[in-house]
Amino acid sequence: MKIKFLLLSILFFLLLILPCVAAAAPKTESEISQSDNSSSLEIDSSPTDSGKPSQESEEKLSCFRILDESSGKILEVSDREFYYGAIVTEMPPTWSEEALKAQAVAAYTYYSRLRAQQEAKPSESLKGAHFTANTENWLVYVTREQMESRFGKQSEEYFEILDRIIDEVYGQTLQYQGELALSVYHAISSGNTEACSEVWGGDIDYLIPVSSPGDIFAEGYETVKELSSDQVKNALQQRWPQVQLNDDPKTWFSNWTFTASGSVHTVDCGDITLDGEDLRIAFGLRSSHFETFYQDGIFQFTVQGYGHGVGMSQTGAAYMAEQGSTYQEILNWYYPGTTLQSVYYSSDS
Repeated sequence: MKIKFLLLSILFFLLLILPCVAAAAPKTESEISQSDNSSSLEIDSSPTDSGKPSQESEEKLSCFRILDESSGKILEVSDREFYYGAIVTEMPPTWSEEALKAQAVAAYTYYSRLRAQQEAKPSESLKGAHFTANTENWLVYVTREQMESRFGKQSEEYFEILDRIIDEVYGQTLQYQGELALSVYHAISSGNTEACSEVWGGDIDYLIPVSSPGDIFAEGYETVKELSSDQVKNALQQRWPQVQLNDDPKTWFSNWTFTASGSVHTVDCGDITLDGEDLRIAFGLRSSHFETFYQDGIFQFTVQGYGHGVGMSQTGAAYMAEQGSTYQEILNWYYPGTTLQSVYYSSDS
């Protein structure tokens, strides 16, 4: 009887200590390559449920160096602090939390990728920074003080939401075949996202067209812009001085081709062939998914969507979250084939 009791006691003790032994397993390391440049990263292959690193890991984190175009100064921002400004410049804090988490991961991945590239091969134009932002115009990043100024009495409520979001996803990145993913995003798709190859060129396996049906319900999904024939002519000649246009505006555009998602891919303009994305920029359209109609000296552009259309649709992500999708499901939908991993940059990198 004593022997049986002793064996049971030993078994109970082993059950208690085994989780502790497993939790103490060392992290793996991987070399991540971006554009033929390597950056050494420490990867936690078994992140905690919250995704928030331990105090020891947090001490190792480097900062983002951001060139603020509005002031000309370089801001040094800790990884954690970066999340706050990077989230609110892209989504309102009142949006569904799962959509906010997806945006947080996408933004952290995208700018971590830029950081890795600049650490490996600095660009002189950035003056030692990793990338640019414009805090005055709320582009890419804003400071906590700017958030408090805009949010006013709602600041405490919004920061509580952001705290929860960041605690959940802190350090998580999207990776593809051992590399930080090019996790681009845009405001509203046309109902389907675009293939990277058809917008910018170059095949990227996880930046392919996917359905984003919730976008069609978004405010601002469809817009109309009118430009006179003189305005169109001036815009074309300013961007492409070599273009030759005749006296009949009806004939200026021909031989339209379209992407798989229905956006303008190319169009002949006079004697040259133009890219749809370049045309949208030249005419100040919200996307390259447009139709044009000419009558009585006026070109009318009917546009669907907002942004380049590649990667995650922010409005589509919000719609998916409202339908019950988790941030992991949202990211998997818009970046198929990528995986979530927690990545912490060492201060020595």
